[in-house]
Amino acid sequence: MKWIHASDISSWVTTKQTHCSRTLPELVRRLILKTAASVEEIDFSSGDSVVTGGWDGRLKTTAKSLHFPDGNSGWEISIEHSPGQKAESDFAKRTEDPLGLVPSDTTFVFVTPLPWPKRGEWESENAPLNYGKMCV
Repeated sequence: MKWIHASDISSWVTTKQTHCSRTLPELVRRLILKTAASVEEIDFSSGDSVVTGGWDGRLKTTAKSLHFPDGNSGWEISIEHSPGQKAESDFAKRTEDPLGLVPSDTTFVFVTPLPWPKRGEWESENAPLNYGKMCV
């Protein structure tokens, strides 16, 4: 068995950018389904559907996990090389229009396969705003 490391994922983003952007949401969905004891609702676009707009993923589960939040969550997934700027943009967009989710009952999840050293600071600054919880 070959273990995947953070450098492998960063390399994947750099060398196969289009493939990564279309496959990463599918990978996230598969990981959730493999590790969740129960899933009530799940919707993660992949392939050509990643450009259709809306949340990149939506999840509703009662399962407790270190890897994803329980309850309702709206997911934004990005491979952009400035994850902080993209997270800020996505957060503002979903705060303005949560597309049917109730922010106070929803965890906002931002996923990036790239290093983001200041993610904790960004999360702390934005956590009390609008969404019930944050997960980056």
